[in-house]
Amino acid sequence: MTAPQNTTPEKVTSLVRIAQKPGVRQLVKFGLVGVSSTIVNFAVLNLMLIVLHQNKYAAVTVAFLVSVINGYFWNRRWTFKNAPIKAVHTQFTQFLLVNLVSWGLDLLFVRLISVPLENDFHISMVKATNLAQLVATGVLVFWNFFANRFWTFKH
Repeated sequence: MTAPQNTTPEKVTSLVRIAQKPGVRQLVKFGLVGVSSTIVNFAVLNLMLIVLHQNKYAAVTVAFLVSVINGYFWNRRWTFKNAPIKAVHTQFTQFLLVNLVSWGLDLLFVRLISVPLENDFHISMVKATNLAQLVATGVLVFWNFFANRFWTFKH
């Protein structure tokens, strides 16, 4: 006896059609670049916190800068490769400005989330900072995608 199939050919065809839309493909690519930038961000953040014993705000800032460079490179080369060509310095400046807004909000999230976790719940600074960074990343991904799609890499 075989299990009933939940996917009909019509559903599969609809999903394929949706996945072929340029905006959806861009969002998926942006998400994959975002995952790579998030991995870079957390690797640098924890290197700064655990190995180099840096202040959490300095660690967040250095991790931010390294992940922004990673994100810009891959988004320019892959996600938005069909966007009109602008001078690299102009486009990078726009990308950086979008991400500076994110950085400010990121620091705010770290402050508002990690400090109470450390003081009220006695969670270590490293764990509290990582949790705050995780929340900030989940929220700020939407700002980053739409600001970059409609301004930095505008079609």
